Amino acid sequence: MDDYIKTQTDVTKSNLKDLESSDIMKAHNIRQNEAMNFFEKYALKDYPILDIGCRDGGYMKILKERGFSEILGIDCSEEAIDVAQKQGYFCIVGDAHSLSKKCRHNFFGTILASHVLEHCHDVNKVIDEICKVLMPNGRLLVEIPFEKKPNKIPTIWGHYLFFEEPQDLNCMFEGKFKLVASKRDNIKNKWYRTVYEKCS
Repeated sequence: MDDYIKTQTDVTKSNLKDLESSDIMKAHNIRQNEAMNFFEKYALKDYPILDIGCRDGGYMKILKERGFSEILGIDCSEEAIDVAQKQGYFCIVGDAHSLSKKCRHNFFGTILASHVLEHCHDVNKVIDEICKVLMPNGRLLVEIPFEKKPNKIPTIWGHYLFFEEPQDLNCMFEGKFKLVASKRDNIKNKWYRTVYEKCS
């Protein structure tokens, strides 16, 4: 686990540096806003939100701008959390594989996991942890990349999983969540966005 966190921390350092490029940042912001245009319709606004893999607080900023107030961010990178906290966001250092050690059970109405699952070495464990901290009938918002040729994704991004079709993702949630909505992005048709509801 320590090696995993170190790998993800190193990846975050590299990615934060990459995002200094204005072109990359512009594309990143467009993708985030497009994703939130879709997710916003399904998030439960009157309940706390957990942003897993919050990095420097990009989605937290968008959520606050759209009227969501009670938001917690969690990320395994101390550097990313430091950046987010300096911007005034409520964030903690933690790992998706052990959410229940950091968060209250059945507490969050909505959990956002944007570009998280592909980085998890034990995705079933992460889904179990999400179930523990998400309230019954709570919403899980997921975004993943589709890539049929994994060698096109630089290994520096730390991907453990590669998804080629929607079913590759949806089958992981069977029995614990029901699919509410799904959508491919409008830019490159590369990102897959899904909304799941926890079974009561």
